[in-house]
Amino acid sequence: MIRAIEKENLQFLREQNGEIECKFKSAIFSFFHGKITQVRAYLARVAYENEKNKFNVALCFRSENNQKFLLENSTRIFKNIFGVKEHLDIIFIDEFEERKLREVSCPFYTSEGYQFTSTDFYLISSEGYDLQMVRKCYKKKKLIGENLDGYLLCDITPSLFGQKFGLGEAKISQLILASRHKDHSLFPIKEWPAYVHVARPVVGNIEDIFFINESDIELIGWGEIYKDKNDIT
Repeated sequence: MIRAIEKENLQFLREQNGEIECKFKSAIFSFFHGKITQVRAYLARVAYENEKNKFNVALCFRSENNQKFLLENSTRIFKNIFGVKEHLDIIFIDEFEERKLREVSCPFYTSEGYQFTSTDFYLISSEGYDLQMVRKCYKKKKLIGENLDGYLLCDITPSLFGQKFGLGEAKISQLILASRHKDHSLFPIKEWPAYVHVARPVVGNIEDIFFINESDIELIGWGEIYKDKNDIT
């Protein structure tokens, strides 16, 4: 069953993940890729004030247009994968709601050029690794791999110079982060600062995939991420 939800006292709980959920995300990504603009998509657990002591799974869209296209095709893809008896809410969120959602979840689809404008967190390294400069980070998607907590793909500003990595004049505008401590997850981040492994992708299609191998990334070093830039000393 599909419900298009009228939002009222909506609470975002966490990102919804799993093998079949990744299949659904991949199908949404593959179908929408290149067909529409100005869209970000999230799959999250949500709760509503009028439905006590339960959660629902919601496909959340931030979109400037295309609502009918998104609703119709998401419904079709969901039914093809989960069948007609399973339940999904579809919610179109505004800027404020997206900010709250990003505190506990990552988008799994972002149309080309539709950059989120508010910084999710800040990266720096007290250890060096050419990461001494504070960098703004924007969540791109969660990747699944050997690390049980997963990997967080981020856009960064400013970029890293690529010469050290054999890239010549090219710059590195995306990094992959993973928690350094097994008891501290990045999905979501509950304690700040969070201590992370910092790597760069070495495959060209990193935004198009959901599963990675260790050979798909190159470790750069250790870093710390802060929610508020003013907390960095």
